[in-house]
Amino acid sequence: MGDIALVALRLTFGGSPCPSLWCTISEICTDLANDLMTCDDWDPRELHSDHAHMIPPPCFISDDVPFASAKSLLVDVPVNIHGKADCYVDDISTICLDLDDNIERCRQAVPFAIDLMGRPVESAEPLPRDNLLAIKKLLGEGQLSECKVFTGWQIDTRRMMVSLPLGKFKVWSQSIQTILKNSSSCQQDLAKLVGRLNHTCFIIPHARHFIGRIRHFADALSNSRKHITI
Repeated sequence: MGDIALVALRLTFGGSPCPSLWCTISEICTDLANDLMTCDDWDPRELHSDHAHMIPPPCFISDDVPFASAKSLLVDVPVNIHGKADCYVDDISTICLDLDDNIERCRQAVPFAIDLMGRPVESAEPLPRDNLLAIKKLLGEGQLSECKVFTGWQIDTRRMMVSLPLGKFKVWSQSIQTILKNSSSCQQDLAKLVGRLNHTCFIIPHARHFIGRIRHFADALSNSRKHITI
């Protein structure tokens, strides 16, 4: 509107530079959380986020399920006895062995690091603002669990298994069956299928060779709505 300029005060996922900017913030927060977990002077029961009481308690798999034996690694990976945090864009995950006070450190490190970076919201703020910590996400995904979905994979630390969540498996399989049944597809659906298959190819890397054929069909279309016979 005329000479009025609007300033974006939030990183939205629609902006092309935002993922890298999110990573800058997330990785600093992750490094801080890792330093906290290894700090012997930090007592998470005494010094923690204002929202610590909202973090769901840990969830354990039934004792009837035996622990699987880990396979030997091809490389030596440094082991941090207190636990480790890692991130992908705006998702931060922590993992630890159930020893001493490790669980409490893992539960509290990331929320506390976020509080340290962003300053908790006061009751009388000069300008309205939300907490830097996403409360809904904390309640829904902030629980430590032996079996957890993270970045699209179901990670089972008890059975030492990584799998595609059942919901995604059903939806993705159905999309393939629909294309086979119709013997045709559009560029948009083919591009989505390529992304999904590339995701599963982390488990079967050589399958990426065959995705090239699907990309060939998608590249042959002039626009996203036009269909091609397969």
